[in-house]
Amino acid sequence: MGDVELARMTWQEAREAAASDRLVILPVGSTEAHGPHLPLDVDTHQVALVARAAAEQVGALVAPALPFGYATTWMAFSGTVTLQADTFQQVVFETASSLVSHGFRHVVILNGHRPNGTLIDVAARRVID
Repeated sequence: MGDVELARMTWQEAREAAASDRLVILPVGSTEAHGPHLPLDVDTHQVALVARAAAEQVGALVAPALPFGYATTWMAFSGTVTLQADTFQQVVFETASSLVSHGFRHVVILNGHRPNGTLIDVAARRVID
């Protein structure tokens, strides 16, 4: 089935994938503290792996994972990077809208960090509207 990573395609291959109505999975994670035993990219790493496994099963593509989410609660821990709610929502909206503008009609936003959820719901609604 070839590589499922959109970022590894040429723009011509991406155009062909959109024209063939392929689903795109957009993984969204976070860079934040998870205690002393785990790296900061756990949420992003895991959601990217799940997205890739799902894409391989159903013939979908995987967009580059968004590594920054809404993580204000963890800002007391070094290395945490957060986006404010409106910024995060706008990044998700613009990323998904970019995919749609290039002809991808089916975009699944796969969340790997629970606090992102409500903001993703609003961004997705905005894309649909």
